[in-house]
Amino acid sequence: MYRLKVEYCLGMMLVVAVVLSGCDLLRTPSAPTLIPDAAYTAAAQTIIAQLTQIAPPETPTPPPTLVPSQTNTLLPTDTQTTTPTNTLTPTEPAIPTLTSTPTNIPEILFEDDFSYDTGWYTDKGEDFSFEYAKGGYRISVDILNAPIWSIRERNYTDVRVEVDAAQISGAQDGYYGLVCRHTDSDNYYALVIGSDGAFGIAKSQNGEFVILRTGTAVPGVIKSGEAANRVRADCVGETISLYANDQKLVEIQDNDFESGYIGVIAGTRLSGGVVVLFDNFAIYEP
Repeated sequence: MYRLKVEYCLGMMLVVAVVLSGCDLLRTPSAPTLIPDAAYTAAAQTIIAQLTQIAPPETPTPPPTLVPSQTNTLLPTDTQTTTPTNTLTPTEPAIPTLTSTPTNIPEILFEDDFSYDTGWYTDKGEDFSFEYAKGGYRISVDILNAPIWSIRERNYTDVRVEVDAAQISGAQDGYYGLVCRHTDSDNYYALVIGSDGAFGIAKSQNGEFVILRTGTAVPGVIKSGEAANRVRADCVGETISLYANDQKLVEIQDNDFESGYIGVIAGTRLSGGVVVLFDNFAIYEP
């Protein structure tokens, strides 16, 4: 059974707003689909407490056979002949056999195309919403400098998570992505990208949101506008890696969280009104 609880924490809003507004992450410059299991998700805002991976070789020339020469003598003598050398018979070169290198296909643990409206948290408020929509699962946030997330309450240690995500409305400084090793509303990793090409890995620890690494992708790696991007998060051991469309963007080493829940996240920087649509969510063995 799963619990959902709601509480607003005004203090957290001030912390997140101050920290995020000053970080590079928040600025542009610097087989069929399985029906989700019964594990329900919880969702929360960072400022709202938890709502809960060969040419052949040349033919050798045989040595010449020696022909004995006769010696003129007064008396005939037996003529000795040399034994001919065996002629080498060329052999065809071996034709190499091509063998394919097996491709490691990660084992899929769970997948969801959100065609069934169950398994993920749904709710609406004045400045946020979590809902199933045409084409996927939609999160909207109208709070400045704040992310909100929805998680699946199943614990994973080493895991690879992927999702298709597109910002379908709002300012281009919004961002979206994945959450891993979520232990509670104050402790988790967030791996996100923005339609403006920004990306980053952040960590919320004891309620303090810390930017671990940020950057701006080479043009074309992250699709802009309302185009969907395939976001991938690898959380394996102490290595946390972020990918977009099969291109690794950033990798960090951190050992504060060893396991936890996984989920999706969307957030704002300096402008509100961000709406993100998620689809084809998948969890793999790394």
